[in-house]
Amino acid sequence: LIFVKMFILQQKSSGINAEYGWRERTLEGRVLHNKAIALYEWKTQLRVWREWRRYCRREQEVREEKIREALFRENKNIRLADLHFQKSRLRYYFAYWKCWTRTQVEEKRERMQELRVRNLMKQCLAAAQEVAESKEATGPSGERDGDCPEDCVPVEHPPEYYDPSKYRKRQNSRD
Repeated sequence: LIFVKMFILQQKSSGINAEYGWRERTLEGRVLHNKAIALYEWKTQLRVWREWRRYCRREQEVREEKIREALFRENKNIRLADLHFQKSRLRYYFAYWKCWTRTQVEEKRERMQELRVRNLMKQCLAAAQEVAESKEATGPSGERDGDCPEDCVPVEHPPEYYDPSKYRKRQNSRD
């Protein structure tokens, strides 16, 4: 491209004075040559600048990717730690719930046992009272029913009811 322009200028300048023609030609050639060098240098600088920009962008992307990977690893560790904490809390509360339900079942069983004992005591007292009444009905003759043994004594006052606060509850060994 540069040589084509130089050739065109040479043809235009061929009609100039012979004395000064060589001088103008050399000056024009130098100017064209300098312009061509300047253009080449500018294009080279532009190419270098673009490559430098590409290199800086690539380095920036690499740095950002490393930061992203580090953050991802850190977030992954945080997520794993959070998941572990949640699972341990769930296990803790599940064990606590199992212990609580076990104590509730035991307490219910004890209440049922108490109720059964109370009913048996009531039945026993009712039977003893019936025996005492039948004994009183027989009169002073001293005749006894065949149902009541000789050491059977009528109970005038019912015994004290079972008070669970007097007895310690069984402690759970896992607490």
